[in-house]
Amino acid sequence: MHRLKKYYIDFAELVMFKHSIFSLPFIFIAMLVASSLQSGSGWFGWKLLLLGTLAAITARNFAMGINRYLDRDIDKLNPRTKGRPSVDGRVSDAQMLIFVVINAGLFILVAYWVILYPCNCLCLFC
Repeated sequence: MHRLKKYYIDFAELVMFKHSIFSLPFIFIAMLVASSLQSGSGWFGWKLLLLGTLAAITARNFAMGINRYLDRDIDKLNPRTKGRPSVDGRVSDAQMLIFVVINAGLFILVAYWVILYPCNCLCLFC
C-alpha cells in the first residue's frame, strides 16, 4: 500500500494534479454556459458532469505527461525543474509512456461515452 501511495504522489507531482483540480471550475462554467445556450437550462445532468470531469482530468494528464516526457532532457538543465519526478528518476521513461497511453485511451473512451449522450456527435472527432 505504501508503494501505491508513493506512485500516486510522484505522478500527481509529475502532472501537477492540484492544477487539474483548480481548472475544473472553469470547465464546469463552460459546460453550464453551453448547456444553457443549447437547451435553455444551465444544468446538464450528473452523467455529463462525471464525463466532463473525467475528460478534463485525462486530457490534462495526457498533455502534461507527454510534455514532461518530451522535455525531460531540457528539464535536467534547468535548476527550477531538475527536481521533477521525470528528471530525478522517481518516474521512469517507461512509466511515463504507459501513463500517457492510458490517459489518451481513457480520454478517447470518455469522448465516445459523451457521443452516446444526445446531441454530442462531434465530440469524438474534435
